[in-house]
Amino acid sequence: MKIGICLPAFDQGSSWFAYDLAGMLAYTARAFPDIELRRFQCSGTWLPQVRHRLVTAALKADCEWLLFLDSDMRLPVQTLEHLLARCKSVIAANYTARQPPFCPTAVGLDGQRVYTDYQTSGLVEVLSAGMGVMLVHAALLRSIAPPWFMLTWSEKVQDYGGEDGYFCLKLREAGAKIWLDHDLSHDVTHMGVIELEQSHAVKMRHTLPVTEEDG
Repeated sequence: MKIGICLPAFDQGSSWFAYDLAGMLAYTARAFPDIELRRFQCSGTWLPQVRHRLVTAALKADCEWLLFLDSDMRLPVQTLEHLLARCKSVIAANYTARQPPFCPTAVGLDGQRVYTDYQTSGLVEVLSAGMGVMLVHAALLRSIAPPWFMLTWSEKVQDYGGEDGYFCLKLREAGAKIWLDHDLSHDVTHMGVIELEQSHAVKMRHTLPVTEEDG
């Protein structure tokens, strides 16, 4: 079985993502020597185009599965093993958006955001999910004519929708179900950058231990 690891990036990836990716590849190679892992990386500012080029390359290489991993994610070494064991044509992890109001990326069949809390487990079918950690069977992609990825416009919220939502729409139009894995989601994080203000230090000052320098 040949699996394509699709790695989109704007320019540079996180060192922690690289650390986790190396761990996952090494673990999978040891545990499943019959799996051929192929890596595909593409960078650019237009994410739909970057993802399109990755899919094209992976399909050209006759990959049976495509694992999408964004370079701002953290993931456990068993990620690929875990997703393959679910035996679903499309399965993804839930994670939190990098910007306020920090909502989850998955949307349920009722159109509401799907939350993964401490007591949530198992699989649930969803309307769409982020592609930060998503496994897709290549046969589905071969059955769908491009474009696979596009930005959309919502009249309801007067804002743009991401290329991952459009991708999920195309998958569902092709008859696929999209599954969310709550168990894996507990071990996946989305790395972001915030502006640290003085108020952050003030809020935490009573929780920090006193040092010699503090007197």
